[in-house]
Amino acid sequence: MKKQLTVIASATAICSSAAIQPAVAIRFDDNHTVERWEALASVFRKYDARFSCSIIPMYGEEKDPQWCQKICQLESEGFEIMDHTPQHTTVTVTLPADDIRLEMLKNAPFVDHIYKNKICIKCYPANSTFSQPFQVKIFDKNKVVATNKTPFKLARRMNFEINGKFYFLNRTKKPDVFELVTLWEEDNVALPDGIVTARRCLKERFELSEGGYDFLIQCSQEGFRKIGLKKMPRVWIQPGGNYPHLGIEKLIAALRKYNYISASRSQNESMKGYLDPEFEDRRFSMRWGNFNLEKLKFEPQKTRIADTLACRKVAIGSSHITPARRDGKLKEYVAMYELLLPWLKANNIKVMTQGELAEHLRDTKIDPKENIMPSLAKDIDENNRPDGYIWRRGCGSWDKPAETISLKGKGWLLKVNELCGLPKCRVRFAMEVQGRVHGKLTIQLIDSLKKPCGKFELPLNEFSQEWKSKEMEFDIPKNCAALNFAITADKPANCKVRKLELRGK
Repeated sequence: MKKQLTVIASATAICSSAAIQPAVAIRFDDNHTVERWEALASVFRKYDARFSCSIIPMYGEEKDPQWCQKICQLESEGFEIMDHTPQHTTVTVTLPADDIRLEMLKNAPFVDHIYKNKICIKCYPANSTFSQPFQVKIFDKNKVVATNKTPFKLARRMNFEINGKFYFLNRTKKPDVFELVTLWEEDNVALPDGIVTARRCLKERFELSEGGYDFLIQCSQEGFRKIGLKKMPRVWIQPGGNYPHLGIEKLIAALRKYNYISASRSQNESMKGYLDPEFEDRRFSMRWGNFNLEKLKFEPQKTRIADTLACRKVAIGSSHITPARRDGKLKEYVAMYELLLPWLKANNIKVMTQGELAEHLRDTKIDPKENIMPSLAKDIDENNRPDGYIWRRGCGSWDKPAETISLKGKGWLLKVNELCGLPKCRVRFAMEVQGRVHGKLTIQLIDSLKKPCGKFELPLNEFSQEWKSKEMEFDIPKNCAALNFAITADKPANCKVRKLELRGK
C-alpha cells in the first residue's frame, strides 16, 4: 500500500521539547564485598540516589552473616536487589551434597541428568543460528584443535554443536589447543579421537524444558530468603559468558508468573524508549550498557547519556566494578560517581532502579502536540554539539545562541538515531534551510526490533541566502517504535538548518 506523504510550505512553529522526566539507572553486576557495596552506597546516599545490584543468591557469599546483613540493609534503603540467577548460569543449580532433592529430582521432566550434586536442566535450541559445518580434530577425548579446513580461529567461550550435543571451549596451557566442556560446565566429555564435523552457534536461543524456568526462579528465591530479603526481586538478569541465552516467550511467561516486571537479556535488546508499542515484551529485554565508568573517564559517558536522553530513551549504566577487582582502583572508581551524580541532579535527570525505569516507561504520558526533535539549544554534556544530533566529522558546527547547525561536505551530513516517543498519528515535520544543498532529508521508521516499517523523503535542492521552510506530513503507524533522521548531500553542500520540528497534527 502506498504510504501517504504530503510536502507543503508554510511558516515553522517555534520548537519546544517534550516534557518527559529524563531518567537513568546504574547497575552493578555480580556479588561484591561489604566494603565495595558500602563505598558506592555512601556516595549515592549523599545525592539521594539508589543503584541496582544484580545478586547471585547461591554463590557462596550468602554464608557470611555480615554480607547478608549488608544486602538486607541496601534493600531497606531502597537500593534494588535483582535476580542474577541462582549461581550465574541458566542451566544448572548445584545443591548441597546431602540435599534430599538430589534423589527426588532424578526423574523430574526438566532434569537432563544429575552430575555429582549438580542439577543439569534439560535445554534445547529454539531458533538458534548455526554456521556452515566445518571440521575440527579431537584428541585425548576432549581436546580440540583446528584443521586446515576450519574456516576461523578457535577461541575461548566459542559454542559448538557436535552430533546433536552442545559444548563450549575452554583454554588450555597451549594457545592453539582448547578443551571441550558441556553446556552444564562438566569436565566429563569423552568423545572418540579423530576428525569430527561441528557447527558453531552464532546466535543462541535455548529453551528450558517444562518446569525448568520455575525451578531456576524458585532456587533464586530460596537463596534470597536465606539472605533475609523482605521482598523477592522483581528484575531478572541473564548472565553473560558461555551460558545458553534463553529464548523470550517461555522466559517472559515464567517471569510474569513470579511477578517480575523487567529483565535484561542479551537477545533482541530493547531500545528502552517511550511509547514503544511492544513495551509489554520489551521491558523484559532492557539490557544495560548505555554508559560505563570503569575506564575512569567521565566526559565520554556524559555524552552517551546526553544523546540517549535527547532521543527520548532511558539509559542503564553497566559495571562489574572491575577497576576495584583488577587494579585496586576502588577509590578512583567511586570518585567517578562523585562527578556523575551531581551532574545528573543539576540537569534534572532522575536516578532510578531498573524496576522503576520499567514502570516509568510504562506510565509516562506524552503530549502528541509537543515537539519530538531534540532541542537545538540543549547541550548538557557541554561538548559544543546539541544533544542527540550527530554530524559527520569535519562537516558540522553549531551556533548555540542562534540555535543553528552549519553543514558542509558531501554524503551523510546530519543524523539523529533511534528517536523514540513517537505519537501514533499523522505528524508534521518542518525545518528551515539556508545556503547551498542538493540532496534529501530521510526519515526511516523502525519497529521495536529495529526493522523498517516506513520511509519518507523530502528533497533538498536549495541555493538561497534567505531562510526557506521545508515541511512534510506523514502517518506514524501503530507498530512504529522509533525513527532515524538523516540529511545527505549528493553534491558538496554549504548550508545551515534550524527550527527542526516534528509533532502530531
